[in-house]
Amino acid sequence: MAAAALLFAGMNWRIRYLRQQQKRKYEIQQQLAELKLQALQAQMNPHFIFNVLTAFQNAILKNEIDNAIHNLSYVSRLMRRTLDYASEKFISLEEEVEYIENYIRLEKIRMNGKLETQIFVDPKLDLQNTRIPPMLLQPLIENDIKHGTNKAKDSGIINIRFEQISPEGYQCVVEDNGPGIAPESKSTHKSRGLDMINTSIQLLNEEFGETAFSFIISNKIKPDSGARMEIKLPLQADTDL
Repeated sequence: MAAAALLFAGMNWRIRYLRQQQKRKYEIQQQLAELKLQALQAQMNPHFIFNVLTAFQNAILKNEIDNAIHNLSYVSRLMRRTLDYASEKFISLEEEVEYIENYIRLEKIRMNGKLETQIFVDPKLDLQNTRIPPMLLQPLIENDIKHGTNKAKDSGIINIRFEQISPEGYQCVVEDNGPGIAPESKSTHKSRGLDMINTSIQLLNEEFGETAFSFIISNKIKPDSGARMEIKLPLQADTDL
């Protein structure tokens, strides 16, 4: 009788534990969906779109019709991809690179060409099969332009690298030539985009493992040589979870 009671209690505990885990998983997925919606809204920032369209209007006034129409296709593509990726948990690295290339093209138009960028992808990474959460890097690059390259002494420069760092993982590194992060601003600087990334990383770690993803902001080694932002990701995230 006692053994049966213990077995029954153990089964009840196991059932409650599984239900709690399932509930937590659902809550995490709901929070991730909410973050994606926030990212979607951020990327449809009306000020950004207005400034880009104003640049197109100026090009038309200068009789640069073909150039304006060509650039307008980037806006359409970016908005279409933003809507498509909002419902995805992961996309391919190839899709992410194309997405941020389109976004950077529009930022260059908005800044009248006062922005230089380089994107490097490690040849060891399989562009089609390496997975990445969508809309993860765009807020990072937007924040970098606003707080980093805009304050550079010369034209802003952003270098973006995707590098395999182990058989199990890779990293995305964004570096700029801005003034870097002042020690006193590390604790006081607030950014909606960076807050979204931090929350996304936290939720992804709860879903896939405590140290699967990480996000670090620091200054480059040389003083006043710019900031470095680094996101580490697993190569084999279970996209079916």
